[in-house]
Amino acid sequence: MGKPVQSRGGDSIVGELLAGKRRGKEDLCRTGGKEDLCRTGGDEGLCCTGGKEDLCRTGGKEGLCLTALVSFCWLDDTSLGDGLFESHQQGCAGVSHDNRCIGVFDSGIGGLTVVRELRRRLPGEDIIYFGDTARVPYGIKSSETVTRFARENCDFLARFDPKMIVVACNTASAAALSELEATFPIPLCGVVHPGAREAVLLSKGHTVAVIATEATINSDAYRRAMKQYDPGVRVVQRPCPLFVPIAEEGRRADDPIVLALAKDYLEPLVRLDPKVLVMGCTHYPLLRPAIAAIVGEGITLVDSGEQTAKQVVDRLTARSALADHATGGNLTCYVSDNPQRFREIGQRFLQQPIVDVTWISPEQFFDSHSAPDVAHA
Repeated sequence: MGKPVQSRGGDSIVGELLAGKRRGKEDLCRTGGKEDLCRTGGDEGLCCTGGKEDLCRTGGKEGLCLTALVSFCWLDDTSLGDGLFESHQQGCAGVSHDNRCIGVFDSGIGGLTVVRELRRRLPGEDIIYFGDTARVPYGIKSSETVTRFARENCDFLARFDPKMIVVACNTASAAALSELEATFPIPLCGVVHPGAREAVLLSKGHTVAVIATEATINSDAYRRAMKQYDPGVRVVQRPCPLFVPIAEEGRRADDPIVLALAKDYLEPLVRLDPKVLVMGCTHYPLLRPAIAAIVGEGITLVDSGEQTAKQVVDRLTARSALADHATGGNLTCYVSDNPQRFREIGQRFLQQPIVDVTWISPEQFFDSHSAPDVAHA
């Protein structure tokens, strides 16, 4: 399992510094949209954009940056200086595996549906999950606030030296991913573009419907993402805010309350004759049977979390960054409030028991020099 490390010199946040050597910058793209070059620690590689545009996007957007020659640079711990992510490279050696963890965060519990798909496809990977349960929900907050929260969550996960961070929250992906990609030194993957791309492929020129939180719908992120893949695609959207608390309550899909709410939200969209419906919130897959019952067999449902997991596999494979073991990966969860509730409700989202949940106090969360107490639920 990945261990937390500081981005500045001093003692580690939890446990000890990783023994031996540590990887430096990798798979960073700094093209500014001007050059078709990918710079990984100072080396130039090839940028494959699928023949669509002369732009390099490393955050799950149009055209992933896939370097033809992927090299991972190793740093002695003593050469880290004042910053974990500074590229004081002491030589590079090609490797075919990367056993560091994958970081995942969400505003609360919903991102566990993404983790479920990741663990199904990558059972050997260690995953560190942070649920910001003290500040949930993100869906009714301003984009500025969500962006600040997302950066703070990334800073926390960066202590564990992850090889990738998955923004498993549609609201945060919509509001903050572009800004994070421009400034954060770890590869990121959001949940909007993978779902949008799949929806366009399945729609075959027909209308696509999107259901999500108010903040995600107001951001227009899904429409803008789909337009990158098909400028002529017709997108209709509707916020479904009450789906989130209904999902967390654990009501069955055939519950009359669930079906009545789904009917109220979805029938106006069905009348617009979409062929694809994107479930643009990580809570919504728990209500999939009820959603499918209302929209009917003629509309294909797209789970943005499932598509995100597929993209994570593709990107790690392209970088030769998968773990060197096929099974046995660990899941460790951190939360900013109420670990017991997270454990109880989260196992429904994950569809298996959650063993390791640790509460992080505000002081520990914001102070990178503070060692979190082991406060398991």
